[in-house]
Amino acid sequence: MLNPDGVVVGNYRCSIAGCDLNRRWMNPSEEFHPEIYYVKKTLFEFNQKYPVMAYCDLHGHSKK
Repeated sequence: MLNPDGVVVGNYRCSIAGCDLNRRWMNPSEEFHPEIYYVKKTLFEFNQKYPVMAYCDLHGHSKK
């Protein structure tokens, strides 16, 4: 889970800072979107040694 701090306060799409993390994948900021920034960094580093064939972004909805 990339958004535990936001979920704690009832935000399922936004971080505790109020940023919609689903909209930050193209250019995440290390300061404002560390969840996305470090996941991308880790994936790129991992991909250097073990090629990543796919990445699945799964979503759950509280009303369904």
